[in-house]
Order: sequence, then C-alpha cells, then structure tokens
Amino acid sequence: MNIKRVLFLLRRWWLILLVGTLLAAGASYMVSKAQPKLYEATALLQVNPGLPDVGGGGNFSEYQAASTLAIQDARLLRTTDVAQVTLASTSGQLSHPLDAATLLKNTQATPLPQQALVTLAVRASDPNDAQLLANTMANTFVQSDTLKRRADAPYLDYLNQQIRYRRNDEAAATQEEYQLQQKKTLSQAQLQRIGVLIERIADDGAQIGELQNAIQSIDLRLAGTGSTASIADVAQKPSSPIAPRTAINVLVAAVLTLLALLGIALLTDALDTSPRTPDDVAVRLNLPLLATISSAIPSSPALITKEENLSSTVDEYRILDINLRFATGIEEQMRPGRALTIGGTSGATVAANLAITAARAGLDVILVDANLRRPTVQALFDLPQRTGLTSLLRADNDPLSLLQDTAGPNLRVLTAGNAPTEAIDLLWSARMRRVLAALRDATDLVILNAPEVRYPDMAALSALSDTTLLVADMQNDSRSMSTTGVERLLSCNVALVGVVVVLSPAQRILQHAIPLTLRKKLEGLWGSLYQGAK
Repeated sequence: MNIKRVLFLLRRWWLILLVGTLLAAGASYMVSKAQPKLYEATALLQVNPGLPDVGGGGNFSEYQAASTLAIQDARLLRTTDVAQVTLASTSGQLSHPLDAATLLKNTQATPLPQQALVTLAVRASDPNDAQLLANTMANTFVQSDTLKRRADAPYLDYLNQQIRYRRNDEAAATQEEYQLQQKKTLSQAQLQRIGVLIERIADDGAQIGELQNAIQSIDLRLAGTGSTASIADVAQKPSSPIAPRTAINVLVAAVLTLLALLGIALLTDALDTSPRTPDDVAVRLNLPLLATISSAIPSSPALITKEENLSSTVDEYRILDINLRFATGIEEQMRPGRALTIGGTSGATVAANLAITAARAGLDVILVDANLRRPTVQALFDLPQRTGLTSLLRADNDPLSLLQDTAGPNLRVLTAGNAPTEAIDLLWSARMRRVLAALRDATDLVILNAPEVRYPDMAALSALSDTTLLVADMQNDSRSMSTTGVERLLSCNVALVGVVVVLSPAQRILQHAIPLTLRKKLEGLWGSLYQGAK
C-alpha cells in the first residue's frame, strides 16, 4: 500500500469516518451525562509500629516493620465490622443511605509503597457523603486499634508468669549441670544428660528474651507510643466528581471508533481486487493505455475542448489523438473514411471531445450517437431535437441530410433520433452497414459513440468499425474494467486499439499533487511501515 492509496482511501471513506466518529462521540457524551456523578474523598492514616512483636519480628528494621503493618492495616480497614460501625455512626446524616456491602465496594484502602501511610478513599454520589464516610471510617479504625491495644493488658500477667517459669527452669538446669561437671569420671548416660541440660539452658535464655520484648511492646502500646494508627490528614469535601469523565469518555469513544472504521476500510481495501491505477486497468484488460482523461467537475462544461484551448484536459485529448494515430499506423491514418468506435460509461464525453480535437487538427469528422440505450450527444452539443440514426435504420433515407453542424469547424453530428431503444436490434441490420458506408465516403473520420462494453450492441458497432477504443471510468463503473466484455469483442475479431481511463478530479489530484521524488520517498516509508505492521 502506497501513500496515494492511503489518500484515496481517506477520500473515499472520509464521510463514513467523520460521521461514525461524531456519532460515537455524541453517544458517549449522552451516556456519560446520563450517568450519576461520583465523588471521592480521601483520608490519610499513619502507622507507628513501635518495637517488633513476638515471632521473629525482631529481625525487621523499624522501616520494614512500618511498611508491613501498613499493608495489614489496609486490609483491616475494608472489613465488614468497620463498615457496619461506620454506617451506624453516620445513621441519618447521609443524603443517600447505603449498606455495608456497597460501602466496601466503594472503598479503597491502599498502603503507600515503602511508607508507613495508608490512603482511605471513599466514593459516594454526594460530596458531603463521601467526606463524612471517609472521616468516620478512619476514626472507626483508629478507635478499634486503640481498643485492641487495651485488650493486650491482661496478657502481661501471663507473660510475666512465663518469664518466672523460664528463669526457675534455667537456674535448676544450671545447678544440675554444675554438679555433674564436678565429678571426676562420668558415665555415658551422665554425658548425655549434660548435653540435654546445656540445650535447655540455651532455650530458656532465648524464650526469656522474646518474652521480655513482648512485654516491652505491650507497655509501649498501652502508653500510646507503640504500634498505633492515627489520622495524618482528614478527608476534604471533593469539589468536582471523578466520574463520569465525560471528556475522556468522548475522546476514547471517538478514537476507538475511528480506528475501527479505519480497520474496516483497510480490510475492505485488502479484499478489493478492482484496479487502483490506470496502469492496473490496462494490465487487467491486456490493452495499451493510450491516455488518462480528467472528468469534468460539476461547474465546468463536459465539452472542455469546445470551450478552452490551453487547459491540461484539452492537452490530454491531444495526447489521446496522437497516440491513436501512432497505434493505428500512419498509412491507416492517411486513408479517408475511417471508422472508430468508442464505448464505455463516459464514452460519449470522450467521443465528443476527441471529435472536436480531431476536427481542430484539420480532419473532417462525423460524430454518430450510436448509443441507443443512453443517447447524450445531442445534449452535449445542445442540438435541436430532430430525426437521426433511428430514422435511417427504419427507412432508406440519405444519411447526409440528417447531419447537424456544430459551432466548431469540420465537425458534424448525427444524433440518435426518436425512440432509440426500439431500434437497438437494427444495429445489426444491412441498413446500418449502408448508413456507415455512406458516412465513410463523405468524411475523413467517423466516430461512433457506443454503449458500455457489457452490451452486445457494442460488439456489433465495433465489428463495423476499423478500430475500437474502450473507455474505463475508475470512479463510476467497475464493469467497464471487466475482462469478459473484452474477450467477447476479441472473439468477434474486433480491432481493439487500446483503453483510455477517465479519472475524477480528486484522483487526478492524487496523481499529480505530490511531487514524484517526494511521493516515492513517502511510498517507500509507508510501504516499510505497512510491511512491519503486517
């Protein structure tokens, strides 16, 4: 995929991309506005671990112990007991009452990394409710922590009893071990007993140290200086809601929709096997590309060669005229009475402009509107309604008497005439051959405006002509690029001289708006990115 194809896709899909993105953004905006507002109030709790507790805590530093305790307190904050006490304390004060499960769902307790701090965030549909619930919940937890510290007081007596027991046991074991050591000879059993006593003395000493640390920790907590939780910062009333985030929701919806539509466009483009450039058309039809013609914009006349002389489109028809001469041969061009059939969706416009171009070049030209399915030559030249080709096909009249002069030199027109569709079958008749023979004898070049290649009358007209030129409109008709019609013409021994491709103004801009050197660099860059993405 190259840069021109990307620009083509954007031009082709821009309306769908724009409307889809705007619809998604509008829907997201309405949904966000319909959702209830949600406010968040945050309180900050500080944890002071005091001395380490029993059970190996003495191996942690105070900094590590604080972080560990903060994690534990964050879990304890979001418990049903704390939520129920909080709701009982705020009963009758909330604008929107709620239950404990909803409160816990809207509560987030987070320990700050590597710090002795815990953030308590509570969300509610009212800013006053959020502030009240956050502060009440924090106070509830601090009070429960204080009650827990006071509950440790009866445990001191038990710890002191354990210390006395261990000291007495240590003294007894020490005395017994001393007595055994005083003997001169010891039996194997006595040696084993000394080993047991030494282990018991060491164990008693270790247990006494841990019990003393536990008693000291409880004493500190009872004094308010040990493992405690306190409120470092109370929750403030939130000034703005945290949800819904309308701007972010609209932006995300718009971006996702745009990406999805772009993906659909790229997928459609990948599955599209239709020709993308004039060269692709020529390759598909297996015909020489004689010229590319810009279609007329709505505000400009279709017969551009009639109105102007120096425009780029007029030069394109000059190039087509020259290429036709080289394609058919010089000797063929010198022979008078040649017939050229031009068929395609935009065949009438190409045939009319080419006829004007050839007439300006000095040839005597007759343009015949043989597209009885959709005759348009009369309207292009703004000619009066008169009898034309259909009258000649129904009766033996003089073809030259029905020719109409145009404003330009050396150009006459034979219009389709009245009730053209009823005379389609007569295009195969002997009268059609006689009409064409009479026109050949009276001019240098006869140009037949034929229907699209998919119709059988295109083959009939081409068989009567010396050469046939196909017109492929990349904007309006993919059927004109079908190989089936070309194969049908070739089976009739038609001399297909080549194809001319009609481009829309936007397609022509994509062909020439970007300088060639820059376009190649952009195409190379885009190609590498595209292959990398694949």
